[in-house]
Amino acid sequence: MEKEEIVNQPTREEVKQEMLNYLQQKYGEEFESQYIEYKSWAQKGHEVMLAFPKKGSEEDVFVVNRYQNGKKYEDGYIGLLMKPTYKGLIEDSLASFFKESKIVLNYKYVYPEAFDKETDFETFKRYANRKNNFVVSIYVPVDRSFSSEQLEKSFEKIKEELKKEISICSLTISCYLEEDYRKDVLEYVLEHPEKSSFPTSNRLFSKYDSWGKIDFDYEYEEGD
Repeated sequence: MEKEEIVNQPTREEVKQEMLNYLQQKYGEEFESQYIEYKSWAQKGHEVMLAFPKKGSEEDVFVVNRYQNGKKYEDGYIGLLMKPTYKGLIEDSLASFFKESKIVLNYKYVYPEAFDKETDFETFKRYANRKNNFVVSIYVPVDRSFSSEQLEKSFEKIKEELKKEISICSLTISCYLEEDYRKDVLEYVLEHPEKSSFPTSNRLFSKYDSWGKIDFDYEYEEGD
């Protein structure tokens, strides 16, 4: 970084406020900054900020990237807005097999600058199915007669349903007896709201599989 650039570079606080202003203008709501990685003579490249909605919580954190001194942005807020739709799809795939479940869905990416609150789910899904790996962890209560063979059969059917909507995924289903599910999952969530995984010592069975791969060569063009 040249001496003149260092002198003219905005401060960390100015960059942070610019990024927050960008989000507010784009989405029509206020945001808070949890953390910012500031570009300087020692940290070249671009700025990265973790932000969350002011009316939400710090658990709703997403990434914002600032490029070329603010000439270009990418952020992950649209991914957060799409989470309830994805969770609904997962719940539908589980309904025939388990009466209750706790779903943890993780995918934290940035999206094209054109993606905003007007972006519909189908447009988002087409992009996500080429660029996002969805990590889906499902926790379910079962009775004592439930077997690993039953989990195997249910898992395969659930996986086939999810593959219709999610092209790249890492899926885990963990089974607990009812009392252990209450203690290790539901009560644990209340005591540790920041956690996205749960104790496994009382887990009866679990099954994992993954499918698809990210298309690193794909570049979004408006209208895709």
